[in-house]
Formats: sequence, structure tokens, C-alpha cells
Amino acid sequence: MHGTRRLSLPPAYRFLVAVQGVILAVAALHFAQPVLLPLVTAVLLTFVLRPGVVWLERHRIPRIVAVATVVASILLVIGSAGWMITRQFGELAEHLDEYRGHMRDKIETLHRSG
Repeated sequence: MHGTRRLSLPPAYRFLVAVQGVILAVAALHFAQPVLLPLVTAVLLTFVLRPGVVWLERHRIPRIVAVATVVASILLVIGSAGWMITRQFGELAEHLDEYRGHMRDKIETLHRSG
């Protein structure tokens, strides 16, 4: 049997090769980020939204209508959440001076009692 002879590398050399491989992988991921980030996001959204589309298809709704319905629903939920958060921040900004006064009163009370 004509086998190839396996070279035995010293552990320090193997460690350096592994470190170089990790550095190369991290650098490749860093520079590929503008391409990989949207791609990974699309794949994750596909996994998250697929059950809703499949459920609608089981109820005899065409795929394109099912996809449009699920996407519109998600956009509606995200838009509603953004609107509610914006509204809450607006109310907070309106009453900020009042809240600041209450906090000062409480801090002064704590200093007097302490």
C-alpha cells in the first residue's frame, strides 16, 4: 500500500495556522458585511414569516396574496409600535420639566432624611 506520509507539525505551528485562519475568516466577514447582512436578514425573515404564509396557503389563499398579507401585517405591527413609541417620547418631552421637579423634590427629601 502506497500511503502518503503525514507530516507532523509542531503544536506551536499548528496554533499559529489556526490563529491565521480565524483572523482571515473575521476579516472576510468584516469586509463582506454589506453583502452578508441583508442576505442573512432575508433568510431569517423567511424562516420567521414562512409559517404564516403556509397557514394562509392551507386555507386556499394563493401564495402571492399570502406573502403580501403577511408582509403587510408585519409592516403594520412595526409601524404601530413605532407610532406608539414616538407618541410616548412626545409625552415624555412635554412633561420633562415636571418630572425633573419631582425628582429634585425626592432627592432633597432623601438628603434631609439621610
